Amino acid sequence: MTGNVICIIPARGGSKRFPRKNVALLLGKPLIAYTIESAKKSGIFARIVVSTEDKEIAEISKKYGAEVLERSAELASDTARVPEVCLDVINQYEEKGEKYNTVCILLPTSPLRKPEHLVEALKKFKDSGADYLMSTTDYRYSPFRALKENEKGFLEPFFDKKYMTRDQLNPKVVVHNGCIILMKTEKFKEDRDYYGEKVAGYHMPFEYSIDINEPVDLKIAEVILKSEEK
Repeated sequence: MTGNVICIIPARGGSKRFPRKNVALLLGKPLIAYTIESAKKSGIFARIVVSTEDKEIAEISKKYGAEVLERSAELASDTARVPEVCLDVINQYEEKGEKYNTVCILLPTSPLRKPEHLVEALKKFKDSGADYLMSTTDYRYSPFRALKENEKGFLEPFFDKKYMTRDQLNPKVVVHNGCIILMKTEKFKEDRDYYGEKVAGYHMPFEYSIDINEPVDLKIAEVILKSEEK
């Protein structure tokens, strides 16, 4: 592994919608293993660190070649945010005298990102002059066609009615797919978040952007992986 980039994989044990999702099996392999393996194969990270409070996640992470930092109970709560977890990891390493100029966050719920996505994203980040980079994908349905239920129980447009037209007439927008976040360390420590003013985008096709939040997402990922094998 090379460079001055630290990879942080935040993986707590608790999950309400999909219990134990970070260790759920995807074609016989724990979900988090896919992220660790892609990070290792990319060859761009000086360290690959899993932050967790969960013993099973820690054991699996070590088995697949990641380092593990124990997370406090406070940072493993439902209200703890990913930026707070990453700042904790950065602080722990800086206390040991280790500083990294770039931080990469990889969520373990994105198992279909490839090593080449990580390499390309880092190159674009360095070339862009941005403080942050987020991977993006297209919306499956236009967000401008969103509906909400009013006080009478009827549906109405969430946005102005002028947007309830053909999708190609609306502004082109993308969504962060959760696969990759890159940050300049010092800027991140200052902002304490990754939604800064200078954010570059790295666009990814939908088939690599699956975010595992429910059991059905796992089934979709299985179909995509099996189709790749064929």
